[in-house]
Amino acid sequence: MRIDAGRSRLYDAQKTIQNRWQEVCEHWNDPVQKEFEAQTWEPLEKLTRDALRAMDRLSAILREMRSECEGEEGAI
Repeated sequence: MRIDAGRSRLYDAQKTIQNRWQEVCEHWNDPVQKEFEAQTWEPLEKLTRDALRAMDRLSAILREMRSECEGEEGAI
């Protein structure tokens, strides 16, 4: 699987779950929800954002490597 395809799938899943979480929060607003949000939801959201940024950086590095390798092949 290409990094771009995996990133796209993760991004789409993140948007879907964010929308569902917003729907849940409309009906669930008690101390247990606040604890879940602080201990589970917010860390998951941060990890997902971090993973998406890392995938973006990795994709850029791989594009640069491909470009440099193609340039070297032409010089030989």
